[in-house]
Amino acid sequence: MKQNALAAGRNALKTSGYLLLTMAALVALYFGLKQIDNPPPSIQTLSDFALVLAFIMPLASIPIIGFSLYRGATRHHREEQRKLDAEHTRNTPADRPRFQPQKADPQ
Repeated sequence: MKQNALAAGRNALKTSGYLLLTMAALVALYFGLKQIDNPPPSIQTLSDFALVLAFIMPLASIPIIGFSLYRGATRHHREEQRKLDAEHTRNTPADRPRFQPQKADPQ
């Protein structure tokens, strides 16, 4: 049951890793475009947009990672609850085998 929570943690780490790689690529794009001498306005706008997006991405990743962890934790909780409910219903007196005395043969 803990596997779901651990899988959610791994997925959150993967997501944050991908976001960090994308952020690093955007910062590299920004500095790469800044190296151009006398850039046209479209290149200047693109480089500024890349820098702004690179700094917004970590803020956007917080709810994504949080939701991933929440989803894994709730899935773990639901499976634990199902297991407990199944165990409870198996052990009710109505479900237990009853003792039935053997009837004597009428001979």
